[in-house]
Amino acid sequence: MWDVPAHLVPIEGARRGVLRITRDASVAETLHSGMAREAAIGFTADVIHLPAIAQAELPPNLVPGLVRIAWDGGSPDGRIPELLRVGACLDLVPSDGALDALVECSEGGVMCRLVDLAAWTTAPEALASSLEHYLTSPRLEAPIEPWHSIARGIASRRPRDLSGTYDETLRRNYWLGEDGSVSLSERHAAGGLVFGRLEDGPEGWQQSPAWRALEARRRQPFLRRSTCAFCPHYLWCGAYAADDAGSPDPAWCGVWIPLFERLQEAADIAWAEAGEGEPEEYPG
Repeated sequence: MWDVPAHLVPIEGARRGVLRITRDASVAETLHSGMAREAAIGFTADVIHLPAIAQAELPPNLVPGLVRIAWDGGSPDGRIPELLRVGACLDLVPSDGALDALVECSEGGVMCRLVDLAAWTTAPEALASSLEHYLTSPRLEAPIEPWHSIARGIASRRPRDLSGTYDETLRRNYWLGEDGSVSLSERHAAGGLVFGRLEDGPEGWQQSPAWRALEARRRQPFLRRSTCAFCPHYLWCGAYAADDAGSPDPAWCGVWIPLFERLQEAADIAWAEAGEGEPEEYPG
């Protein structure tokens, strides 16, 4: 999955594009030859462009789950039909009105996603409220991320951590800058973790210091036997906010661990009501 500059997808008003490119395809050739327009695509856009996008003729290869609209903190009143028209996921940062928009849209059938988790961690009450809405609203009609992916992982006993939920998995996700630089995501590119240039190809990216640093970061909690390695919620968190040495961020853990516990509690109740009991173990 590639997050690419907007000019590579035929969507007027898009801020960025999202492309699914098969592993055996030449990425550089696909992007430079124009074949990207034939790939399965999605895009990110600001809500100000939503009316025009909803009225336009959408390309047949558009994947609804890859359409992401960034909310501006205003009211979603009247916008739900437009969001449904393009199969959009609403991306929400913590702001005035964000929870109201989340409630109204998720109950109206629009998928919602909390983005910039570091910012949400500084708004713990709002973060917890979003989870309670997901778990308890009788009118919920659409998933709310990251809660939905974590809940599905618990229910299916197939772990999916926050990096997987937010398209930050090595060898699966890539981010292409306007200057041709390649990284794992915008968050990582902003932090200076760049794999190289597009023309370097997968072999070149995988030999880069940034790639090796990210591989090492995943191993550090276990090599150093940090708290993350023994945390029962590692399967869902994946040491998302740990430092390069694998040490957890106490502020992050103080906010997120109670939320993971709340999700596990809800799963235990669901299992008990279904007569399945609690799972003996999760796959490694």
